[in-house]
Amino acid sequence: MGIFTYEKRGFWKPPTDYYLNPFINQMSKKIGHEPLGNVKLCYGPRQSFEVLLDYIVKTSVRFRDSPYFQFIWANSLFHDYLNTPKLGDEMLASTLNFLHGRGLLNRTVVVLLSDHGMRWGGIRNTVQGRLEERMPMNFWIFPPWFHASYPAEMTQLKRNSLKLTTPFDVHETLKSLLDLGAVRTSKAGRPRQESKKRKIRPSPGISFFEEIPTNRTCESAGIEEHWCVCNGLSKIIDKNLTLVQTGAKFIVSTLNHLLRNHSECAKLTLNKIINVSQKGGDEGRVLDLSQTILQVILRTVPGEAIFEATIKFSGIPRGHDHFTLVGEVSRINLYASQSSCVSDFVLKKYCYCTKIN
Repeated sequence: MGIFTYEKRGFWKPPTDYYLNPFINQMSKKIGHEPLGNVKLCYGPRQSFEVLLDYIVKTSVRFRDSPYFQFIWANSLFHDYLNTPKLGDEMLASTLNFLHGRGLLNRTVVVLLSDHGMRWGGIRNTVQGRLEERMPMNFWIFPPWFHASYPAEMTQLKRNSLKLTTPFDVHETLKSLLDLGAVRTSKAGRPRQESKKRKIRPSPGISFFEEIPTNRTCESAGIEEHWCVCNGLSKIIDKNLTLVQTGAKFIVSTLNHLLRNHSECAKLTLNKIINVSQKGGDEGRVLDLSQTILQVILRTVPGEAIFEATIKFSGIPRGHDHFTLVGEVSRINLYASQSSCVSDFVLKKYCYCTKIN
């Protein structure tokens, strides 16, 4: 389940000096056991997560006197089940304590992050679960000397921890660390100039060492409305409203349109509207029909897939043309082998194979 290789082709050549992925693949195939959701929990006598942590330690020891960058992505304990991450708590703490105790973090910045929270299961069907999915963790560990040498920048980073931030900001911060001299001379909220030679979309990211505006919006931060948690959700909108019924049919129609070139996938039909919330609205009523944003959770058949989609409505609900899909449609229950007939990693979330292998 590598971030560059899951349902993708990966790389023709090793993308780094030391590339763990082929080795991990062979371990999983040859000595992997204790399947847990999408992965195998153990390689031989060790947890697969422990193997990754051990690799981090070995790299830190080998390159303790050289500049290096290491990127490790772990899924085995964290991807499929809400309570399994606790199985790695002691191992992670032990690894960090080992690195710290031997001075291996004196010239190193450690970033612990995730790409999202739990995406399915019982908690995902709650309002809290929806928020958790959209608010991944992000922790930074700096050496003590960095705190002493860059006190203003560390103060700014702590202030920014209470503001709206994104992975784009993580990227900008990593770029800042490549040139520590520029950290002190950076200006908060500096304008981002487009190239005169060609149109280049400016990055929405801001380094954590700069001031992130308190009034930052999802739009300015580069977050699609579907993933935005800033606008709030009303508890319930009446599922029987014509607006809601038409919107739900529009979502299913959109999914079928995505699958139109795959005859091996069944045509989906709306089975049930599970929940409807209005973004930025009041409970129980739709305020402004000219610009209404709804978040709809529904079930389709065959396959009993549960989808969550954000749609924007403009005008009178007489047809699908009045709706716009905002972002992607999320699949919030497991599809397992239901979509084994397609290889596209996006369509796998939507396809129900007429013939399941």
